[in-house]
Amino acid sequence: MEQTEGCLKTFAYWDPGFLDQKRLLNAQTGKLEPVSVRPRGSDRVQVGGRAVPATRYALSADDLSIDLWYNDELGWVGLASDTGKAGRLVYRRM
Repeated sequence: MEQTEGCLKTFAYWDPGFLDQKRLLNAQTGKLEPVSVRPRGSDRVQVGGRAVPATRYALSADDLSIDLWYNDELGWVGLASDTGKAGRLVYRRM
């Protein structure tokens, strides 16, 4: 069993505090996953029928690649990831 110090964070996308972590707890496997998060600049995301400004981040871990968007007032507003089966999973805040 791996031991670690401090407070562990999970892949809880709604909490932008996880963006500065080097490892995240995978709740499905119980393992700590090394992650890399890179800011990708400003963007606009559709929320409730209107485009809002958002900051985009790229998260990668092993075979996982996720784009995340956050708005200063609304918090987490979007996620997009390839499914590995020629599809793309997209979440947008309503």
